Amino acid sequence: MGVNTNAGLLAKKYIRRGKRFVVGVNRGLFKATHKVNNQAVEYLGGSNDAAPGSWPIPNRTGNLFRAQGATFYGNAGFIFNTAKYATKIHEDRPWLDRALEKVDVISTVVDEARKEILI
Repeated sequence: MGVNTNAGLLAKKYIRRGKRFVVGVNRGLFKATHKVNNQAVEYLGGSNDAAPGSWPIPNRTGNLFRAQGATFYGNAGFIFNTAKYATKIHEDRPWLDRALEKVDVISTVVDEARKEILI
C-alpha cells in the first residue's frame, strides 16, 4: 500500500518562502537604514540664524550636514557622520539617537519581510 504525499512540494515551497523572507528582511533593513539617515539629516538642517545649541542643529557651514551618510553592507546598515567635530556635537545634541528613536525600524523590516513571504 503506497502513500501519496505532497511533502516534497511543501518543503520546496517553504524553502523558497524562507529565501524570500531573507530578501525581505534585508530590504527592510536597507529601507530602515535610509529612513533613519534621512531623519538624521533633517535634524542637521536647522536655521543658520538659530542660536548656538538650538534644535534642530543649525546648518551654518553645511559641513556636518554633508558629512552625514549611510551605507548597507551584507545584512547590516551603518549610519555615520565623518565631520571631525561630529562626536562633540552629538554628545550635546544626539541627532543620530533621536533619529533612531523616531523611525520605527522594526515595523519597516517586518513589513518588507511580510510582503515577500505573502507573494
